[in-house]
Amino acid sequence: PYEQACQWDQVSQIQSNSPIPVIINGDLNTPALLDNALHKTGCVHAMVSRGSMGRPNLIDDLNKRTKCCEISLHHSRQWLMQHLKGLRKFETESVVHLKARGIAHYYAKHLSQSDANRLIHAVYASGALKEIFIILGDG
Repeated sequence: PYEQACQWDQVSQIQSNSPIPVIINGDLNTPALLDNALHKTGCVHAMVSRGSMGRPNLIDDLNKRTKCCEISLHHSRQWLMQHLKGLRKFETESVVHLKARGIAHYYAKHLSQSDANRLIHAVYASGALKEIFIILGDG
């Protein structure tokens, strides 16, 4: 175990003087600890790592307590297209097209059921990678 607790007062000073968002991390293994850390630091972003060890439901518990993870269909669509375009740099178009189905499910899992169905249908309805981009609005 780590013996020194996180120094949220120091993080608060960094946050208040930083022109970019600061992401807190450390000792965030319950919703109450996350709430406390966000309040003390003034940060709005957090990362959980070892706090989730042995608690696979922790992220869901934390998401239920905050509004930080509301994701729109628009953003999921953008992130999916960016992911597929990046993957295209390393794989052939046909391989990326095949992988797109599994990747689409990843980006759909936090959407409402109807939005998730729209995103996944766009991928399954396509016969080629460029059709996915056309359907998703980046043709």
